[in-house]
Amino acid sequence: MPRYRRGPERVGGAFGPSAASGASGRKRPGQRDHPKDNLALTKPRTEPACPICGAPRSPRFRPFCSARCADADLQRWLSDAYVIPVAEDEEQAAANEADDLAGQSERGRL
Repeated sequence: MPRYRRGPERVGGAFGPSAASGASGRKRPGQRDHPKDNLALTKPRTEPACPICGAPRSPRFRPFCSARCADADLQRWLSDAYVIPVAEDEEQAAANEADDLAGQSERGRL
């Protein structure tokens, strides 16, 4: 004969079946909202626009909308329209220029 008698199995845990499945509509203390619960409150996700003209992007020419905008961006890179500004000290710039001139005289001019 078994020492302990087992009763019917509980379904859902200590708070009962409705609490385990979330059917009660109440949250347990410390329980966070699920991200899908707040979809109605969030803004719809907007697709990034073409950086050149602002039109919607095309998957074929990503991140641009067309070959024309891709070529326009390439032309800007090749013509040095995109420049990273660098703040140099005047003394440092003069020293770099002197080093460049010394290096050219040793190798010969191009």
